[in-house]
Amino acid sequence: MELSPRIIPFITVVDVGYQPLAFTYRFWGTGQTQVKGHDFTGKSPLAHIPKEHGELIFREYEIVTERKEPAAFIRGIHPKDYSPSKIQETLRLPLSDDGETINHVVSFADWRTDMELWKQMYKRMYKRMSDH
Repeated sequence: MELSPRIIPFITVVDVGYQPLAFTYRFWGTGQTQVKGHDFTGKSPLAHIPKEHGELIFREYEIVTERKEPAAFIRGIHPKDYSPSKIQETLRLPLSDDGETINHVVSFADWRTDMELWKQMYKRMYKRMSDH
């Protein structure tokens, strides 16, 4: 209830499943959809394209779940169509229902800076992937 309405659209929440380890988006903020052009609610991070991007996101959730502590991730996104590269910063926070088992991970990626550039980059990236 104390989250600023300005950041909620850029929040995601995944449910954590075990045996095997799995993550499923429970909440996918509208700002995420505006930037990426897709709503991943109910899907795994592995559904992201390119495949390597989804695997990287999955690994970040895995790290937060294993360590049971918040983590910030900074990575460069380098589109293959020679668009300008961008730096993505994401904060991931573990949540537990019982104080021991991590049941959810809340993430915030601030797409508000240069939002139009992010949108154009993802649009081109997804289009290129769907053309192949």
